[in-house]
Amino acid sequence: MTYVTAFLNLFNLLPPGSLDGGRVTKALSPVIWVLGIIGAVILIWKLRAYILVLILVLGLIEVVSMIKNRQKMADYLDVEPRFRLLIGVSYIILVGVLAVIMMYSLEISAEFARSMRK
Repeated sequence: MTYVTAFLNLFNLLPPGSLDGGRVTKALSPVIWVLGIIGAVILIWKLRAYILVLILVLGLIEVVSMIKNRQKMADYLDVEPRFRLLIGVSYIILVGVLAVIMMYSLEISAEFARSMRK
């Protein structure tokens, strides 16, 4: 249960698209979105995580919308550097903590499965 919860939260923090991670990274820098789209393509290819195709399509639609509405985006991206740094550090810490929780809960599950076989 912990693994699934952490995974869903990490999924929600993916940079491209309209998920929370997309909104956070858009405030940090739109360049992160491009990296997120590249990362999504790699995950789709390597892990066959086809649900990411939907996220990728939504992300690409959002990027096109950002390009068309540059003035609105400029207002959205007008964030004080100190606050931008706080958002970025918080985002990285949250992703790291969730990744550790996923790995730890997977280890606990594996240990439990081994103990049940005995």
